[in-house]
Amino acid sequence: MKRFFALFAIVMLLAAPLSAFAQDGGNPACTGLSEDDCQFLLAAQANVTTANSFAIPSMSLNFNLNDGTTETVLSVTGGGHVMLPDSGKFLVHLVLSDIVIQPSDQPVPSNLEVLVIDNMGYVNYEGEWYGEELSQEDQEGLQEALGMVDSLSATSSLGETGIDLTGVLTTTRGEDVEAMGMTMTAFKTDINITTLLTAVLSSPLLGELLGESGADMGLGELSPEDMQMMGMMFAPMLTGTTISIENWFGAEDQLLHKLVLDLVINIDLSMFGGAEAAPITGAVSLDIDLDQVNETFDVPAPESFKPMDELEGKLEGLSEGLGSLGM
Repeated sequence: MKRFFALFAIVMLLAAPLSAFAQDGGNPACTGLSEDDCQFLLAAQANVTTANSFAIPSMSLNFNLNDGTTETVLSVTGGGHVMLPDSGKFLVHLVLSDIVIQPSDQPVPSNLEVLVIDNMGYVNYEGEWYGEELSQEDQEGLQEALGMVDSLSATSSLGETGIDLTGVLTTTRGEDVEAMGMTMTAFKTDINITTLLTAVLSSPLLGELLGESGADMGLGELSPEDMQMMGMMFAPMLTGTTISIENWFGAEDQLLHKLVLDLVINIDLSMFGGAEAAPITGAVSLDIDLDQVNETFDVPAPESFKPMDELEGKLEGLSEGLGSLGM
């Protein structure tokens, strides 16, 4: 396995609830909510940002993308535990099943167990443990993955950075439901992608975020009016692309217990390749249940294990399949 490349992506995915759209009072995330619902949501999101561990009773991820010639598919179910370093211990324990990756020239394992304890990483494949000490590169990769997840809180606070989010976010409260042995209060946020793209490209923040790379691309030479025109030009490409995020909070504990993401991809490339250019279409659905927030988990390391190098050849299909997804 290529130095836990798969784990980096999975950790990004599962750590997302720790920074899922945390926002301060007055944030556009409350658009569409009553004052009472807004205050509940903001308080619950504040709890999300302080969470440093959680159990995952169940999760599922389904991804497909079609560029007109090739359809790429990734799906997986599973569960596990996560403890972030500020809990006093770094732990990622994932039991993955029903793994499907297409296309892949090599067989893909249908089940894997992944365990990271501080600076040691292990994989259980077909009942056999393999392990190695994480290199500095591995550890930096994990930290980078978690840092990318943390940046979600920044992108959800774009209104504080000069970006006009008018018409970008709309949040609705659903009916309270009984789930996971408690009463859940659900909030669904719909994100208008085309409006968001125009707003981001119209903001001076973009140049600041891109830094030198933005200057190299010539963006530093464009006026705000030019950037706004660019946004209006590219926005139609994403017509039909939608994102919705559901956060389910415990009505009593105000902790996040379920996260549902639905993304529909529809990218029109006709402005580049003419009317005959095939659109890029696809969908991403993510459903994660969370429990035992801020609790301590003890997952023992295997008493014996084989070198990780012996596993790399066996997982060649997984490596090639994830490589086709850009992971």
